[in-house]
Amino acid sequence: MKRAQIFSSDFIFSVVLFTIVLLILFPIWNNITYQTQEAEARKEMQISTIAIADLLTRSTGSPADWNASTVKSIGLANSAHELNTTKFLRLKQIEHEDAKDLLGIPTYNISINITQRNGYLATSGIARSPVAYYSASTHEMQPLLSNSGIEWDYYWGHNLPDAEPDHGDSRNFYDGVEVDTMNALLFNATANNAYKTIVIEQPGLTPPQINETALIDFVENGGRLIFEGEGFGGYMLIENLGMSYHTGADADGVVNKSDWFFHASTGLPVLFGSSSYSFYSDEGDVPITIEVPDSSNFSRGLIANWRFGNGRVYYLADINGTVGGDALSNHFRIGGEQLDYGYYPTNESIDIFISKRAAVLLTDGEDGRRMVSMNLVIWR
Repeated sequence: MKRAQIFSSDFIFSVVLFTIVLLILFPIWNNITYQTQEAEARKEMQISTIAIADLLTRSTGSPADWNASTVKSIGLANSAHELNTTKFLRLKQIEHEDAKDLLGIPTYNISINITQRNGYLATSGIARSPVAYYSASTHEMQPLLSNSGIEWDYYWGHNLPDAEPDHGDSRNFYDGVEVDTMNALLFNATANNAYKTIVIEQPGLTPPQINETALIDFVENGGRLIFEGEGFGGYMLIENLGMSYHTGADADGVVNKSDWFFHASTGLPVLFGSSSYSFYSDEGDVPITIEVPDSSNFSRGLIANWRFGNGRVYYLADINGTVGGDALSNHFRIGGEQLDYGYYPTNESIDIFISKRAAVLLTDGEDGRRMVSMNLVIWR
């Protein structure tokens, strides 16, 4: 009887001890299993991030000329590390959940963007951040910069106490006498290397009044100059930037070429508010790309662009007008769209993986190529 009681007590004690050990080990085991699964998940995310970054920068996608309706596989390249701007804009038309499925990561989140070498977010227009915008009596090009994603500063030149214009989403606003404000802009653009692009609207100034050497140096050294307006006081402010110009009666135009500066169907009539100045390539001048020529003389550009040194000049006689009855301003790609897609991680996000690829961003032959970074973030 005593032996049975001892056996029973030992057995109960063993069962209790075993149960206690299990209760201690079970959460430890679960934690080890969880950590193993999490490590595997993070490893899978890291592999996916690298693979998708390579896919986006090396593949054309499927079909090669895919759009949001036909896409079977997303790729942003024309060839390895040569990114196609149009494909990125098409990516922006794809729903986030659909893009994740196409990339094979339905349970993760993604963001994709393209940045310039100076770190600024790239946009699809011809302007490169940061931009300096100068205007005086008119401010009609400001909407092409505001809300485009471009980083820009506003220089307002005025000789009278005019009503201060709206600043839009400019970073900084400077104002003063026309000549002084223009020369302050040119000083910041050259001496301080503050800008990649200068936009000048109806300046009402002559070359002798401004620091023309600084303007020429800015473009020659790789800057972009977008100039809207006509001559003043018998001068054209951009007359010494590699191209000849003609003055005459106001001319109408016709769309000759659609590109990343001006986008419209060829053959459409173009009517301007004021268009007595046009540019053409004379003997000794550099070649010119003419988007909208004078309809009576196709060698003269009312909307045109040309290379000067390492930079480029873009000219439009007047932003006021129509293209086939539509507002002319709707057809310029100055700021364009941000090359940015998806959702960024928040403070609550975990397991954030980033992969970057150096690449060349292509627009078209005239607008050139630019070195960029394609940045992919995968997170959950």
